[in-house]
Amino acid sequence: MRTVLTFIFVSAVTLTAHAQREKLELSKGNEAYRDSAFQKALERYDLALENDGDLSAARFNRANAMVRLSAKTAAEAAKLEDDSLRADAAERAVALSKKAASDFESIAKLAESDEDRNKARFNQGNAHLLGGELDESIDAYKEALRIDPEDDAARYNLAYAQHLKKQEEEQQQDQDQDQDQDQDQDQEQEQDQDDQQDTDNREDQNQNDQQEQRPDQLSKEEAEKLLEAMMQREKDLQEQVDKKRHKATRTDIEKDW
Repeated sequence: MRTVLTFIFVSAVTLTAHAQREKLELSKGNEAYRDSAFQKALERYDLALENDGDLSAARFNRANAMVRLSAKTAAEAAKLEDDSLRADAAERAVALSKKAASDFESIAKLAESDEDRNKARFNQGNAHLLGGELDESIDAYKEALRIDPEDDAARYNLAYAQHLKKQEEEQQQDQDQDQDQDQDQDQEQEQDQDDQQDTDNREDQNQNDQQEQRPDQLSKEEAEKLLEAMMQREKDLQEQVDKKRHKATRTDIEKDW
């Protein structure tokens, strides 16, 4: 009996020590988060979760820290002059935001209250937005609003994500139109070149015929007329190309939003 009681007592002390360590690491993580030391905050939250993987506060705050670290890394990447370093930093930022979005997805599914689910979905939307995943961010914000229709922050972020999505679609449409116009121009130029080549070939043939009929060279007057006609055709072709190029030029209009 004494042995059993001793075992229970030691277990209780161990559990208490673990709980205190979890709270301590969580507290240190929150302190680092408030100081914008997000990498350090992640390390502290990881230590807290090592002792209790179900510690909801640590899991939620850890995902939040990843979102903030992603935004910070992306901002730092934009300032780098080296293309390789900038690309690596941007890739790290995207990876962090995607991992955070995945964690918030799990947190939302395990949440015990609508309030916690709403917060998780809202932050999931922010993580997707940072990662450039506009469709996913829109879905997450909509889910947050389904849980809490009065969530003005989710409504605002949803409108912003939808605005970015519309811009992206318009830019893609403009790029497609530009590519089509470039292809049309190339085809028209090729056709003009073919037409010019055909004309030159016919002239060469006519000249050859004339030379066969009359072995002597063109007179000065005939040569001048031929040169003048060729120059006029070149001018007409250039004017046609200029007109087509002018029609294909797209005017960009700055939009306020």
